[in-house]
Amino acid sequence: MADPPGRTRWETLLDWSDAEQSGLAAALDGRWPQLADRFAELVTTFIAAHPPARALVERHLTLEEHAARVRAHVAALAEDPRSPAAACRSRNLGLALVRAGVRPSWFLAAYQRFFAAVHECALPVPLDLLRRRWQWDSLTAVDAYFTELQTVWAEERGRWQDTLRTWQEEALTDPLTGLANRRAAERWPAFGREHPGLRAALVLLDLDGFKAVNDRYGHLTGDQVLRRVAAGLAAGVRRGDAVARLGGDEFCLWLPGIRSPVQAWARLRALRARLPLSLWGLDVSAGLAWFPEQGTRFETLYHAADEALYRIKQHGKRGLAVAGVERFYRWEAGAGPPPAPGP
Repeated sequence: MADPPGRTRWETLLDWSDAEQSGLAAALDGRWPQLADRFAELVTTFIAAHPPARALVERHLTLEEHAARVRAHVAALAEDPRSPAAACRSRNLGLALVRAGVRPSWFLAAYQRFFAAVHECALPVPLDLLRRRWQWDSLTAVDAYFTELQTVWAEERGRWQDTLRTWQEEALTDPLTGLANRRAAERWPAFGREHPGLRAALVLLDLDGFKAVNDRYGHLTGDQVLRRVAAGLAAGVRRGDAVARLGGDEFCLWLPGIRSPVQAWARLRALRARLPLSLWGLDVSAGLAWFPEQGTRFETLYHAADEALYRIKQHGKRGLAVAGVERFYRWEAGAGPPPAPGP
């Protein structure tokens, strides 16, 4: 039979009249204990014969306690389903089922056993009304079940997404300094490849004299130095720039928009002035490679910048070396970088 226009089959079950309620209550009056006992016996037998169901029930109740709840459920069928108390009880049953791990398909098994008990007891009960009453109760409980399940799913999905974001951040973050790590830095050139015409500088920075700090003051002080240098770098870069710690005392900068060695030298010299270097007798050496001229992949750029860094460290440190350029750019210069001999 088709549902009335604009109404669901569940809503048609709610067409429950006073006469129907009186008829069902009268039919069950004095007879429901017999029906409840037989239904509880059938349900308990089913649970006892199915280990997964038994394990689930016995996480919360004994089989005897569950049987008592089944009997109470049968007695409640005599209640008017339109009453707030009946609706609340059915919704609470659904919520309890979610928390207990019961599946809605078990309602079907219970439904079949309930009407098996009705037939076995040969009760003069109007079966159509009893079916509708049971279905209304079950549908209310199952609706509450799925509503709660959706809420739980949304909450758990939100927690899982938060956890994934945290893990992703941790995977891309240097735990000592809070800067990006090498894995994050390896993604920078991909951003450049997505923007044709972009020129950027990949710069490697080494702390000159850091090993002596570690040897003299210990690694805890060394870690403090690295954190303070990292904070100075993070505070000094512009919007659009990026800074990472690759490991040890090696830092890496991504500087989009840098067009020339002199411009890079000026930016790095200003950044160096923000770092707490003199307190521990440190300085910095830098090696620079150009994106995209000297590479469009991190490893290629890193190799070019590392070779430039090696050159400056072999020739007095305390300055900038640019891949493909023989001269060095010393920090001690005044308004601009003076000429300096090549290697």
